[in-house]
Amino acid sequence: MANLAVTLRCDRSCPYCFASPALMEGRTQVDMEMELFEELLDWLKRSQVAQLRLLGGEPTLHPSCMEMIRRGVEEGFDVRLFTHGRIPSGLLYSLTSVPPERLGVLVNVTGLEKKDAEGRFLVERALNALGSRATMGYTFQQGSEDPKELLDWIPRFGLNPRMRLGIAQPVFGGNNVSLPPNAYSFTGEALLSLARICRDRGIHLDFDCGLARCIFVCFDREWLDCMGEMPSFHCFPVPDVLPDGNVVPCFALGRWVKMPRLDTVEATREALSRALEPYRSIGAFMECETCSHRQAKACEGGCLAVGLGRLHGADPSRIQCHSPTRTEKEKTPVSRAPFWIPYIDQPISFWEKLADRYQDRIAGVYLPPKNSRIATGRPPQPQEVLDELLSSSLFPLALLLNGPQDISTSKGSRRILLEEIDRLLTTNTIECAVLSNIDAAKFLRARFPDLKLTASVLMDVTTGEEAARLNGLFDALVPSSGVLRNGAALKEIRNSFKGKIRLLVNEGCLRNCPYREEHFREMASGKDDPSTPCESLLTQKPWLSLTGGWVLPQHLWIFEGLYDELKLSGRVTLRNPDRYLQVLEGYMQERFLSPHEIGAGPAAPRSPIWIGSRFFQDTVHCDGRCSECSYCQTYYETWSSPLAYVTNAFQSSKVMATTGIEQPRR
Repeated sequence: MANLAVTLRCDRSCPYCFASPALMEGRTQVDMEMELFEELLDWLKRSQVAQLRLLGGEPTLHPSCMEMIRRGVEEGFDVRLFTHGRIPSGLLYSLTSVPPERLGVLVNVTGLEKKDAEGRFLVERALNALGSRATMGYTFQQGSEDPKELLDWIPRFGLNPRMRLGIAQPVFGGNNVSLPPNAYSFTGEALLSLARICRDRGIHLDFDCGLARCIFVCFDREWLDCMGEMPSFHCFPVPDVLPDGNVVPCFALGRWVKMPRLDTVEATREALSRALEPYRSIGAFMECETCSHRQAKACEGGCLAVGLGRLHGADPSRIQCHSPTRTEKEKTPVSRAPFWIPYIDQPISFWEKLADRYQDRIAGVYLPPKNSRIATGRPPQPQEVLDELLSSSLFPLALLLNGPQDISTSKGSRRILLEEIDRLLTTNTIECAVLSNIDAAKFLRARFPDLKLTASVLMDVTTGEEAARLNGLFDALVPSSGVLRNGAALKEIRNSFKGKIRLLVNEGCLRNCPYREEHFREMASGKDDPSTPCESLLTQKPWLSLTGGWVLPQHLWIFEGLYDELKLSGRVTLRNPDRYLQVLEGYMQERFLSPHEIGAGPAAPRSPIWIGSRFFQDTVHCDGRCSECSYCQTYYETWSSPLAYVTNAFQSSKVMATTGIEQPRR
């Protein structure tokens, strides 16, 4: 297969267009000459290619467009015309003279659901005239578009019952509008919604190239139920022949790779493939390098132009691409440990979606009391739709009671709390309470023997001896974030505590932070926007952010055997529901994330930095004497630049050899 870009002309200026910058830069030949076109017909026939595919620009603006179509039909080709649908009336009439079995017209209807009156009229006119020759095409630019109403045009105009879908891909080195990879999951939901309707209407969906497998990772079963098969997730060159006769692998890479046409289509395609092969290890995400779908050759990491864009403008030829081999330990199956997740103020539909997808992985939702007089140890949070979750039975609920009050001696606090718990136990699915006060725990244990109690991270349990003192009183324990990166301490706590160990994986507080108590007081003060006491320290020593109490999803295997459950923080940092889902799914599926992506607090790194398994393991097993060691500082200074961040995605297995970083003390 090959495409002929017969003209650079176009009377539209679509912001997502990747053909215009690829075609126009340095080009002087606007329209393909008929002499070259005839040569290309021979080239296609010699290559045993059955289709003549005419692109632009806008191919209907080529002065000899109809002649090209007629010549293609005469030579036995099935002609495919790619157009925006605003076809001149004379040409449109001529197109209707070509038998439908010999001419297919892909009409781009992107954006027409937005009631562009003039555009809709012209496109509707073309679709009505073309009938079954026409197939609609649509490009997602944001991931949240809803083109469902355009499906009505298929029966209305008797169109081909198919729809071709694509996502807006970037031009490498250009600035067109493209769908960012962090919106892929939203796009998957939009595509699934569209697929359900298409299934019911007997409409088949086709896909353009460059899709990433993770667009559908949460919807495999539903998608197969709708469409019967998964789309192709491959990115390979289809030679695009420009008006001057040269070829590019695709428009997205057209500013970077261009070469003369070879004797056959297949020879040209193979030459383009060889030119791109050194960069194939670059995926749309840094976790592509270890993705099981990619290792099984079921996905190539999305559009190569997206992956190259992660180089932040660097010349790809300067990057020595390397896809490291993970250790056997890293290849172990994803953990099935249940998660406790934070309440954010979202309607019940949000929680129903979570229950539908992850009922078996969510142990419960922790939330603050509705009564504002009960201290939670955290700033006040929005609770406008909290009652919707409280009145449901979707998940077990845990009540946050981390405040500093001693309810065992304060009659007022005790009465208020008892009334709240009685009400919730009677009407809701409150299963446990999270406490930071031992006397309060003893009081509640006596009053509510069936209520499960969890020792909060705010109790700051750092040793096995401290954990042992909680046996018989607490059912679960969240160790201090100060020892989350201390494997020996966690093992001691695990061996000493008889209940469940629950790790808070994305809080981010610094190890041995001198501001910890001040921070807790600030958080419990009731201020809407409490200050961050450690901010000045991190400004002076930003590398300290690498020592914080966070565990990335891809490193959970390092903690195997040290926990029973996992907990996510994020009542503030994950208020955005889309980000909430991204982080939760990232941890559940153990995807590769950078510390700035996990919803951690202000003490975690705020910009991308690659955290390799070797580095993380070293910091889990070091002795934590940061003042005597330069390991994290050197690592930070070496790998915190954007280019180093991307480069290390390919060379992470060589970090120690290339940086000369001192080994940490054991």
